[in-house]
Amino acid sequence: MRALRITAAVFSLALTLVFTSGCDELLNGCLAVFTIEEFNVSPNPATAGQSVLVTWELLNEESTFPHCNVAVITPGGTELIAIDRTDSGSVSFTATEDATVAIDCSQLCGGDEMKVRELMVTE
Repeated sequence: MRALRITAAVFSLALTLVFTSGCDELLNGCLAVFTIEEFNVSPNPATAGQSVLVTWELLNEESTFPHCNVAVITPGGTELIAIDRTDSGSVSFTATEDATVAIDCSQLCGGDEMKVRELMVTE
């Protein structure tokens, strides 16, 4: 009975490791829920002509997979601006039409940690 419990525990641990180990290139996605320590940036409305600034900090320097995108959502569709894999950085642009600006982290994988410091829309 004890051997059965140990086998079950090892199997459970193996499953946990598989589902938290990160990306699977063949599946083209994540096997785990991404971890973001402070992710309190809500979507912001931007009107045509406004400047948008997004700054971020990548907490895991070892990561080799894509992370977040800036999503610019307009009535005509969504444009994704890739956030580069750097320790920290920013991206800025001017909205060409009324839009909602958000952060899309659907490509983040287990073990990747990223903190979005600021998403700011200005005149």
